[in-house]
Amino acid sequence: MNPEKPRWEGLFLGWLLLAMALLAFIQVVMRYLFHSGFSWGEELGRYLCLLLTFLGAALGVERGSHFSMDALNRILPEGVRGWQERLINLLAAAIYAVVAYFGIDQIIRLHRFASHSPAMQLPMTIPYLVIPLGCGLMAWRSLRRVWRPAGGSGEKAAAARATETGIGAGR
Repeated sequence: MNPEKPRWEGLFLGWLLLAMALLAFIQVVMRYLFHSGFSWGEELGRYLCLLLTFLGAALGVERGSHFSMDALNRILPEGVRGWQERLINLLAAAIYAVVAYFGIDQIIRLHRFASHSPAMQLPMTIPYLVIPLGCGLMAWRSLRRVWRPAGGSGEKAAAARATETGIGAGR
């Protein structure tokens, strides 16, 4: 991992995953040993999973660790690879922005109907807010990769990304 990049996102996601696991464990223990449980436990678990998914995806965009297809990169000349990566990131940013737009539209509709979650009685705009925020962050980070690509898409760049993210370092 690059030492200049803040680690707070990864740490937050790790703690969030731990909290989800503990919540699920407590729910199972309460249900099977004491024949009761928290009425809000499963609902909170779902909302935390949603938060973990979108923030984790945004972190994946930042680190360049989303899956990619290298077949085209292997046959393209070195000078074209950077442009191909920019185009892919631009298209990804556009898709993320569209999802964020429709997420905002959904939040507006939910606010009009004053929907609340069944167990926790949260306004449904709160859990749904994760979608446009996460997709907006992914779009922003994809646009940043358009302006500053991660060093191309070739084998050297893939090895650098693998070293940075810790994925595939044993190749």
